[in-house]
Amino acid sequence: LEPGAPNLAASLLHQKLQMLNCCIERKKKRERWQLQTSESAAQQKSGSSESDDEIFYECPDDMDASSDTADAVSAHSPKDGGDTSAVRTSTLDSFITDSHDKSREGILRRCGDMTLLETGEPLQIPVTQEPSPMTEDMLEQHADALVKLGSNPEGAVLRARMQSACLFSDMEAFKAANPGATLSDFVRWYSPRDWIAPVVDPVTGKTLEEGHLSHRMQLPGNTWQEVWSTARAVPAHRQKRLFDDTKEAEKVWFSHSK
Repeated sequence: LEPGAPNLAASLLHQKLQMLNCCIERKKKRERWQLQTSESAAQQKSGSSESDDEIFYECPDDMDASSDTADAVSAHSPKDGGDTSAVRTSTLDSFITDSHDKSREGILRRCGDMTLLETGEPLQIPVTQEPSPMTEDMLEQHADALVKLGSNPEGAVLRARMQSACLFSDMEAFKAANPGATLSDFVRWYSPRDWIAPVVDPVTGKTLEEGHLSHRMQLPGNTWQEVWSTARAVPAHRQKRLFDDTKEAEKVWFSHSK
């Protein structure tokens, strides 16, 4: 069988076998990721302990090991009575930067030279969940479920929620990897065509018009705005799985064992 999502042009049995392979591969990949994550966390914890020991022994004898950030800044300041503002600022910035970096989770890699609009921090591409593979009958069941929700307001809300599950997951992963990010930052990475770049005078370099979201993204009730407002900062490995490989594998197995 060819790897990847089920081939909808093939027979249903062929699709089901491909789905079973997808489930096996997803489970193996998930277990590898969990192992790597746990090993990385253990290494960071060990490294952190070693770093703490080094910092403790480098501290002056009269400094308490539990001193706060302000005390640490003072400890690194010059003792000759000179101008200490530059050193204090640099040291405080390093504490803030370290804290900010530690709050980032689930980073895949940096997105070129793009930066967040409000904080100026590098824009990071998050690790995201893969979309759920589907067979022909699964697509039909999903479509039927959407139709049965009806056209009333409650049904419309549920329909939008079902259709935006992947978007919601990606937004949460993006927020986890990019603290302080805005919807505009997410759109610039996820849907560049919905971001209108700033207009800059080629001669003076002056910005004539600030960058902004496309018209459809600014419409009242836009799904992306609503989803962004409810999304939290949660890396992909801590999110509810979009695709339950165990459950789907059991469905395939039991449907053909009857």
